[in-house]
Order: sequence, then C-alpha cells, then structure tokens
Amino acid sequence: MDLFKEGWLYQGEERLIISINIGLTHSIVSYVHFFPNSKVYIRVVSRWPGQSAGEGDSRVPNILIYNLTTRKLDRCGAEALDGEHEYLSYPFNLIRLRPDLIMNNGGIPPECAYVDFIKYLVDNTQRYFEAITPNGSTFWSRLRPGIEVIFTIPDSCDSSQQAFIRTVAAMAVLAETPRPGAVLKIITEGEASAYYALAQRPSQLRSSNGGTFALVDAGEALVGITGYRVRSLGPRPEIEEACSREYVQAGALYVDNAAYYMLRSKLATSIFSGEEYLEEMMNSFKTRTRPLFDGSQINNVIDFGGRRDTDRLHGILMGKLTLSRDEVTGLFNHSVACIIKGCQKLLDDHHMK
Repeated sequence: MDLFKEGWLYQGEERLIISINIGLTHSIVSYVHFFPNSKVYIRVVSRWPGQSAGEGDSRVPNILIYNLTTRKLDRCGAEALDGEHEYLSYPFNLIRLRPDLIMNNGGIPPECAYVDFIKYLVDNTQRYFEAITPNGSTFWSRLRPGIEVIFTIPDSCDSSQQAFIRTVAAMAVLAETPRPGAVLKIITEGEASAYYALAQRPSQLRSSNGGTFALVDAGEALVGITGYRVRSLGPRPEIEEACSREYVQAGALYVDNAAYYMLRSKLATSIFSGEEYLEEMMNSFKTRTRPLFDGSQINNVIDFGGRRDTDRLHGILMGKLTLSRDEVTGLFNHSVACIIKGCQKLLDDHHMK
C-alpha cells in the first residue's frame, strides 16, 4: 500500500485530515476524508466567499479587513480585495511576521489576525466539505472533535515563528475540540514538497537508500531549491536535508509583472489600454492563462471583456485578447533562467548528482 498515492482502499478508522498552507500572498486548504472500505482522495477547497460564480480558484488572498470603529474582523480573502477607506486592511504572511506589525496595523495584534484568518479558512472548509459530501454536515459534526490539522509553513521561519503559528493554530482550531484525538502538526513547505515529489517520481527518487535529489519548490514570489537525501524507502519513506534551502526571486509574481508591462506596451495605442482593462486582463492571466500554459499552446487567450469589445489591430476579438506562444513564453524566460542557474549552483556546490 502506498500512502502517498490516491485511490487506494482505506481499511482503518474514520479520520478527517486538513492541510493548511499560509503562503507569502495567498493560502490554500486541502483535506482527506478517510472512510473505512472506501478509496482515498485528496480534495482541494476551491470555493471561497467573494469568488465569481464558477470561478473555482483554490487560492485565498492573505488579506483581512477590520472595522476601525469596532476593531472587529469584517471581511477576509477575496471579499477583502475591495476594502473601503474606513476599514483597516491587514495583509500578512509568516515571513514578514514582526512585533512592529502590532503598531503598523492600527493596534490589531498579529495573533488575533492569524486566529481570525485560520478560523475563516476552517469555517469555509467546513462549508465546502458539507456542500460536496453526501450527508456532509453529519460527517463533519462527528469528525470535528478529533480533527487532524497539518500546517505547512515557509522554510525560512525560525523557532519563534514556528512557536507563534503553533500557538495561534491551537487557539483557532483546537480550542473547540475537547477530545484528545485532535492533532496539530507543523511541517515546512520544503518537507511537504519533498514527500509529494517522492509520490510522483517513485522510480527515480526511491532508487536506493542514501540517494540524493534536488527539489524545486516554485512559490508565489520565491522559488526554493533544496537538496534531500533518502534515509529509508518503503510505504513511509524517510528523508533529510542534504543541504540548506536556497531561494531565488523567480516566482509567479515576476511572471505576472512581466505580463503586465508587456500588455501595457502591446495595447498602448488601443482603446483598451486603460488601467481598468489591464486589471481585468491580469486577473484572467493569473487565474487562467498562466496556470494553463505549458508551452504547447499556439494561441493563448486572455478573456477580459464583453462581446462588443473588439480591436482586431491589437488581437482583441469579442472581449478576448489572443497572445502567441512566443509572447507568453517570453514572460517566463527570466524566471526559468534564474531557476536553472540556482539549481546548477546547488548541484555544483554540494556535489549532488
């Protein structure tokens, strides 16, 4: 039995495991409902408040809106993107976690913000679970007291930051779980990515005990490159870092920035050159065009407008801007070059094969 693969038949006791990753700019939640004599599948929560109908984006913006009068949380995630001026916007992430955030964010302590945000993630995971699972509310009520929650955190977090997230996670998740079966685990993003890689490439990575491999973890802003050593094989392989993680600034944000400036230049003389149009185009690029691009598509569409929005001279037809394969490939070139350089440096410096 391979515990890292989906679709295998589970024979143990019923369990609910939730994985929460609070990243640099966005967060994502997934879960597994282990049910006796049923196949195991990983579900990613892809329905969040504030999303357009049918949008299905699994990423949640790390933004909270607090009412300045009541000091209470007003909105989170996508709903907080259109915050009004009388509200306090609180974007945050673990990497920038510092005591001075207390002063810089209108007196809202960081621990309160994290507890509020984690509760928001768990509450909406519950709504998603109950919506797509037959008798979901019954299952959730039964499993909630013994829930198992795994937090993945950036590798750069020091011991104090790890202690902080453990504290706020316990306050947000475990305070309502009186049963001793409730479990909270914290692992680094690099460790989680390494185990995922082992599951996806077993023949290459599980070749022998003591073998090494390099892992590239492409994040929103930073790309982490780490070397790992396989300590033991089997259904539950053990790994350890062969060298410390190195970072290059080559994540999706840099591709998006390149896309913005390319679009602004390309449409400079178009009637659709205004910032409101560029914002719509960028939203479409981030959620659809970029994630779907693998280098094989000759034409790549950015869907931003209505049927009357046409500018054939600039490649726009009925609210759809078409980009060539070379145009989109060019947006990735700088990031790809930086990642390759970073990988080669790690392999050379640590004599990895």
